[in-house]
Amino acid sequence: MDLTSCPGCDAPAEVLWRFCEESTAGPVEHVKVRCVRRHWFLGSTESLFGSRA
Repeated sequence: MDLTSCPGCDAPAEVLWRFCEESTAGPVEHVKVRCVRRHWFLGSTESLFGSRA
């Protein structure tokens, strides 16, 4: 289990899955996150967490 904090409310959250998508600048990691307050996020690791990843 991969745990982090929710990008929306900082509550505990679980990373459900990770995958990489190719881009012109190279591969970009994406994640799907679900927090204990039922928030869901899907996006690039950088866009969701910035330097916290």
